[in-house]
Amino acid sequence: DEVDLGLGARLAGEVRPEFQASTVGLILQQPRDKLPPWLRMQLLADSNSEAVIPAIIKALADSDASVRRNAAAALGNIGSEQAIPALLKALADSDASVRRSAADALGNIGSEEVIPALLKALADSDESVRGSAADALGNIGSEQAIPALLKALEHSDRTVRWNAAAALGQIGSEQAIPGLLKVMEDSDCFVRWRAAEALGQI
Repeated sequence: DEVDLGLGARLAGEVRPEFQASTVGLILQQPRDKLPPWLRMQLLADSNSEAVIPAIIKALADSDASVRRNAAAALGNIGSEQAIPALLKALADSDASVRRSAADALGNIGSEEVIPALLKALADSDESVRGSAADALGNIGSEQAIPALLKALEHSDRTVRWNAAAALGQIGSEQAIPGLLKVMEDSDCFVRWRAAEALGQI
């Protein structure tokens, strides 16, 4: 039953590597009617085993957006750089919730190689994706992102400016202070508030 599968998933990442694939296989073999795709992804993520990554990456191509979203989240929970290429592709998914989940996952993994893609996502058409991209950049915490984030402080969209200020606050580098001080004169009160908060974090 689901309890047994959950226990098996948690144990999968703790057994020796040569046995992980067969343990995870017990989850993958469950029929769709017995184990809904969202629960399958959760169980695979709970395993914390890199043996599940190929199966989860495959789910990123599922026709159901909720499955793709949960797959991206599962990859973020596992936190392996092996998932980065697939997650970068998911940043261009047609569904905003999938793009948001992919950005969150990339932030959890924390590799500097994803910074250019996340900077591009700061201008995504969906506000939640922009916010997740900013959070991810802040989580990665690399000063490599600062020049592009400072440029984003001048974006015509106020939410892009807000998210860029948030990311700069999370990174916490004094290099961002002049740009954030300039944003204290922004026409939008929420952007000014976020810039002030970022300055306080620094």
